[in-house]
Amino acid sequence: TPSKDGNEVHIAIMGSNCGGRNGRYKYVRELQKHIAVDVYGGCGPKKCPGHFFKDCVKLNNYKFYLSFENSNCDDYLTEKVWWNALRKGSVPIVLGSKRLNYQRLLPPGSFIYAEDFPTPKDLANYIRQVLSDP
Repeated sequence: TPSKDGNEVHIAIMGSNCGGRNGRYKYVRELQKHIAVDVYGGCGPKKCPGHFFKDCVKLNNYKFYLSFENSNCDDYLTEKVWWNALRKGSVPIVLGSKRLNYQRLLPPGSFIYAEDFPTPKDLANYIRQVLSDP
C-alpha cells in the first residue's frame, strides 16, 4: 500500500481499543518514527467499514501485521494472529503473550516476536533487513 510520500507501506495494524494494558499503541507510535505503519480502525486514520462483521480485504496487501494483543496474558491469541495475519499471508509481529506460547501454538518460523528487540527502532531495522533480503 503506498504512503503519502509514495513509498510502499508493508506493516498494518487494526484495532478499536486504543488503550490496552500493555501500551501497545505507544509501541506502535514509537515504531512509526522509524518505519511506516498503516493504522486501521478507531485508533488510526485508515478505515475498513464493517470489519467487525466481515473480512477487511484492505489488509491483504501487507507483508507484516502487528498482532498486538490488548493485554499480556498466557495462552491468549486472538484473531489478530490467525485472521488478520496468517490467513492473509502476512507475517504476524506479535506482542501480548510469552514467546513460548507463540512457539507452542504457531508454525515454526511463522512470526516475529516484538520483545526480541530492545527497542521499536531495532524492530524497524530488522523489518527493513527482511524486506531487502530476496
